[in-house]
Amino acid sequence: MSKLALGSIRFGECLIFTGKLQLYWFLVVFRYFICGGIYPATAAVIHYLIKSYEGNQEAHQLNWKNFLRTAQINFKQSNQVGFLSGFIGVFLYVDLRIALVFTRNIYVTGCLGVLLLLFIGTFLYLIPSIVRYRLTLKDSFRQAFFLLLVNIPNTIVMLIGMGIALVTSFYIPLLVLVPVPLFLLVNSWFAYQGMRKLEKANEK
Repeated sequence: MSKLALGSIRFGECLIFTGKLQLYWFLVVFRYFICGGIYPATAAVIHYLIKSYEGNQEAHQLNWKNFLRTAQINFKQSNQVGFLSGFIGVFLYVDLRIALVFTRNIYVTGCLGVLLLLFIGTFLYLIPSIVRYRLTLKDSFRQAFFLLLVNIPNTIVMLIGMGIALVTSFYIPLLVLVPVPLFLLVNSWFAYQGMRKLEKANEK
């Protein structure tokens, strides 16, 4: 079989895989009344993306039943992390806006800006961390923050890549059909690389 044929087959398999992830993500989100399903569905997508990076057979066994079970396994913890992160993010943003409008103190504004950036960076590693390590709520934030600190260049590239993925999805019609897997592909790939880097360092 020619390389072109093999490439076409793999591209088709990739489209089917991402299409399933997108469909199942929507189904889980609506199954749990949107708010209760966003984070578990996202955790399940990241779980299967990471399995695909590892060449794990589980990625080839993706179906609705397995996806739903993965979402249910991560339901409580992903929602705890997600809603708490949302509260912290809104709190920091509102404080920053108040500082910019009323306080106008460069030091206060600067500190709040740095805290918000650190929080955003930490949030990018939160769900990948709970999917891979099954940590407690407190340990999830600690692990995600540590991953941010040791992977700052990767985090910057991750943010750029996620921005490019978001913009690209508006201009390529086919990608509009799979926005969630496309967006999470960048996030989970760089998070996975950071976690593997840390794991290898701990093994030495």
